Amino acid sequence: MVQVAGMNSMWSLILQGDAMTKCILIFLVGMSVLCWSIALYKLVLFSIKNKQLNQVVQELQSVQDFKNLFAVAKKHAKTLPGYFLSQSLRHFKELLLLKKSGKQEYAQGAGIDFLQMQMNQSIDEILHQEESHVSTLSLFAAVSPLLGLLGTVWGLVHSFLSISQKQSADIVTVAPGIAEALITTIAGLLIAIPALMLYSFVSSKVREIEFQLYILSDKMITIARKVIVEDLISVEFDENFMHDQLDRE
Repeated sequence: MVQVAGMNSMWSLILQGDAMTKCILIFLVGMSVLCWSIALYKLVLFSIKNKQLNQVVQELQSVQDFKNLFAVAKKHAKTLPGYFLSQSLRHFKELLLLKKSGKQEYAQGAGIDFLQMQMNQSIDEILHQEESHVSTLSLFAAVSPLLGLLGTVWGLVHSFLSISQKQSADIVTVAPGIAEALITTIAGLLIAIPALMLYSFVSSKVREIEFQLYILSDKMITIARKVIVEDLISVEFDENFMHDQLDRE
């Protein structure tokens, strides 16, 4: 009963607020809905992609040559790791062509370094895409307390104006106005705290994806050195598969 009475009194204070206070509260509620929507969407998406990456990393543990690597990439063609592997295979193909054209020394030295640079660039592009809208959570965590403070200051000014009009500063006159003003601060903090926690958690999932991508990159470089530097067997490319993968973006 006490809790119900408290909620009713708080709701009545919100209804008694002026237009500015109500606008701030509505804006804060909208930020909260958007914040949770982004966070839940990203967490579900990252969970799926992390599982895909973990599966591919496990499969690559037994891969020792380019042919099996190509088979793994083709098997997971419609996933994030499959897309990354297909992009890396395109650069790998360029090294093989250089090797076949007689530029083996370049392929063994600068070519391997260039392959590493291209894969790092692919990782950066993927992470940039995955991090889209994640910074919104950090923005909400920073802005919502300031909006709450703005509502509080506005409410206090409104309360002091009421005091001057009534020519009275007793607790009965002051308390409702101050309570009304502090509601926006509470609302701002109730949004900022979860938003900051969600931002930290979602960012950790992005770092997991980044870590797994670098594992794939290292495995690609290892196989590239075996094929190019140690002059192991090469493999014919499935041109249709490569073109299909490059047309996905």
